[in-house]
Amino acid sequence: MDRISRHSSGQIVGDRRNRELGELIAINNAMFQQNVGIILGGAATNVFLPMAVIIPVAVLITLVAGIPLGGGDATKTTPTNDLLVGLMVGAAAIIGGLLYIFVKLGLTSILLKISKGERPGFSEFTNNRAAYGSFLIANILVFIAITIGTIFLIVPGIIVGCKLAFTPLLVLDKGMGPIEAMQESWKMTEGQGWKIFFSSAAYYIINAIVGCIPLLGMVGSLVTLPYYEMLICTIYGTRTGDLAA
Repeated sequence: MDRISRHSSGQIVGDRRNRELGELIAINNAMFQQNVGIILGGAATNVFLPMAVIIPVAVLITLVAGIPLGGGDATKTTPTNDLLVGLMVGAAAIIGGLLYIFVKLGLTSILLKISKGERPGFSEFTNNRAAYGSFLIANILVFIAITIGTIFLIVPGIIVGCKLAFTPLLVLDKGMGPIEAMQESWKMTEGQGWKIFFSSAAYYIINAIVGCIPLLGMVGSLVTLPYYEMLICTIYGTRTGDLAA
């Protein structure tokens, strides 16, 4: 695709691969509004399905630990109980994390297809099972890279996070391996990092503000999370040339 696009009249309309952030936000708003049902449904699945596993496990843990659900004095724990509770907490965390990534894979697929002008359905949550392993490893590697960067001062962690933002998308969209996707993301985000940074900063600031209001935090995340991830897909789409708008 040419870097300069034209209307049917032949008029030059600009570089479709390097649009301004304001234009990308406008495009993102339009796509989000047109597909709000499937997006919010996918976001709700992303948030509540892992909780459906974690909450029953948490209740079971309290019972094993001898903590009365209705209040009152807890029974004394024993080393055996402590070990069992520790194992159950670890297992719940692992299962919850694996399930979260599985559901996130489906939501990411939905947002990617919307950015390309397609009309995805909830079948995206089961259609991408083959990519799960690579998607999981990619997310873990990106998390580790950001964590290491953050340890060596905050700024390197922010830079790494922006440069690797396209990694999961490349794994899902282009079938790349995790390492290859990280390398490609680093190249593709050249000159785009500030757009990703400001988008991420706005997302976390809004989430922090909304999260201070009881009950509104969780409800708000059902909108802010998919909107932010949709915007990353929109920026990604400009770099691949696949953005529908």
